[in-house]
Amino acid sequence: MTDRAVFVDTVALVALCVKSDAWHEWARLTESRLSSEHAPLVTSDWVLAEFLNSIARDSDLRGAGARIVERLHLSSRVVVVEATREGWRAAFDLYRSRADKGWSLVDCSSILICQSRGIRRVFTRDRHFEQAGLEPTL
Repeated sequence: MTDRAVFVDTVALVALCVKSDAWHEWARLTESRLSSEHAPLVTSDWVLAEFLNSIARDSDLRGAGARIVERLHLSSRVVVVEATREGWRAAFDLYRSRADKGWSLVDCSSILICQSRGIRRVFTRDRHFEQAGLEPTL
């Protein structure tokens, strides 16, 4: 991975999808900036599952969410890291070892993906990533 790569977090996907989200405009501007930079994007099956779960109750958002996920999968600029048993176990180990943090299991998985791929920037407003030494695109 290049140092230009950016990890895409659930917070950004929700903000892009939900026009009434407080961070929608921020997400649109950030997405546009990353696109103009030609920044490679990375996300994961875990993030996509969390994103779809978070909007599942709203029937109007389900279609928009599915289109976003399909667009990510089809983009040559995006890598979607597949969920594996080994990845789950490593995320769970990190989750257990950081009882002092409010990191979710998906956060732990995302942090490990960023570390293993040398990714520093995260498309998110979630400050948990700062705690892990990463740079949110606040």
